[in-house]
Amino acid sequence: FVTVCGGNIMDEVHLNEFVDSLTAVPSKFQGKRIAATVFFHEHVIAIIKLDRGGGQTWFDVIDSLPYEDTLLACPADFTSSISLDSADWMQEDYIPYAARIRCLDVDALRVTLRWYACSKFNEKDCAYIDNYKWEDDKSDFDPRVFQAFLWAEV
Repeated sequence: FVTVCGGNIMDEVHLNEFVDSLTAVPSKFQGKRIAATVFFHEHVIAIIKLDRGGGQTWFDVIDSLPYEDTLLACPADFTSSISLDSADWMQEDYIPYAARIRCLDVDALRVTLRWYACSKFNEKDCAYIDNYKWEDDKSDFDPRVFQAFLWAEV
């Protein structure tokens, strides 16, 4: 276990605290594989940090149960990422059983997390967000709340 953080996923300070903790891990975890589980909107996603060498880091955002509203039909050129044993991918309205979104830097990770969050909000959530400022003591009821746990290889 490395750390836990959370708060308002739409707040730049809260989101940056999480992203920074994923990118700047304590020295005792240097050289180890790092990942996070993010609990948001009654759903869990995983983020795997991929150190590519030369100071380059990628992040894979993995959603094992993507919602149809979040991941619309796969584009026609998506077939290279899907098992060709299944004819499912050929259907126009195909929604994958799992999704992996590769972010090639921390800025792409931030944008992806904001996009992901916004894709989960329904009309009721948007009305709540429009009418109420974030309050830490009322976060149990706020649709923007997230909690992330960071883990390191043993």
